[in-house]
Amino acid sequence: MVVQTKNAIPCFNAQQLEAVCKVLADTNTGLSGSQIDYLLVDSKIPNVSPGITKWKRLFDAFVGFQNTHQVGNHVIVFIALAMNPANYTEDRTAFESRKERINAVLSLCGYEVLDTGKVHKVRKAKSLDEASQRANRLRHQLEQRNVHKDVLRFCKSELLQKNYFHAVFEAMKSITAKLRQMTGTHKDGVDLVHFAFGMK
Repeated sequence: MVVQTKNAIPCFNAQQLEAVCKVLADTNTGLSGSQIDYLLVDSKIPNVSPGITKWKRLFDAFVGFQNTHQVGNHVIVFIALAMNPANYTEDRTAFESRKERINAVLSLCGYEVLDTGKVHKVRKAKSLDEASQRANRLRHQLEQRNVHKDVLRFCKSELLQKNYFHAVFEAMKSITAKLRQMTGTHKDGVDLVHFAFGMK
């Protein structure tokens, strides 16, 4: 990678790099080991610790490059490549979820991933609450209003995609699921409501 000193991005500190790497290389929701290896090559960042834990491998690569070039550009380049929407055509939920989590970290550094996958500069978030709110305003507002945990559980993908109609629809489904669980019946619709709330 040729680093343009004219447009140099300041170095990220160790805590910021670790947080970014733990999101991108999360065991359950992050990039696979082979995806990380491919993106490091594509970003022209040396893979200095192949074979170790994913997030540590990514962390070592970022730190090594940053120590050599004294800029943070490579981190932004890697994130933009990892968040390219073309990689998520089969799984929009994965894109939205990863974008939300990475933005919660990046907003504390003064950056944000857009829906296009590009990273742009924003005003730094001053607190974790502000970072969370920016990353997902609707979910944050619902949590602040103590919305029932079942709504958040049933509507996770819809909230991430900001699909409000389907979020409401899924929230209604959570009610029937709760009624079935509490009554032990397999009934549905009107029959379920009559069974649960009837005088018998």
